[in-house]
Amino acid sequence: MSLLAPLGRPLSGRGRRARRVWSAAGHVHIELRRVESSQVDRFCGRLEADLCDHHAVRWVETVSEVGRVVVAFDEGAAEEEDFIECVESVEEEFGVQEEPFAGDMTPHPADTEPIVRGAVEIAGSAVGLGIATAQRAARLPPIPYMGTAAGGLAFLEHQPRVRRLIERVMGPTPAEVMLSLTSGVAQGLAGS
Repeated sequence: MSLLAPLGRPLSGRGRRARRVWSAAGHVHIELRRVESSQVDRFCGRLEADLCDHHAVRWVETVSEVGRVVVAFDEGAAEEEDFIECVESVEEEFGVQEEPFAGDMTPHPADTEPIVRGAVEIAGSAVGLGIATAQRAARLPPIPYMGTAAGGLAFLEHQPRVRRLIERVMGPTPAEVMLSLTSGVAQGLAGS
């Protein structure tokens, strides 16, 4: 698995990313979509009952606080896809198949995507710092109007209404990565 593989899924579509799934040693953690708080208990009960009906399942636990279901199963007797199909079926039954994933609120400790995304954002800032340092060392003047562009990008990044609009168009993860990278590079080109 490459270092940037976790960003491949979230950056692939307009705000729709793939479900996060972690699996090892007969356990699978499957990300769930957001469910209205009034329906969480019913949803979790139905999901656990449907998953427990599978012949290979030993136990199931839904952790609604982090938006995951954990399934322990007999290795070789089932594939993680079997359990994902069951989760999708229950989500459709409750009409939440188009809702965002619950994990978008609280990242799960096993997810590598937030770590890689943070590293990409830091890299953007480091590139900007490198550009600014090289400009200063070479005694080059900053690029005209780049400071204004950097300020505009900072405005886009930190104004909630504008940011929501950008996230609606691009999707939350691509918008976050794009704004962070372009802001860092623009500030570097502005010499700040």
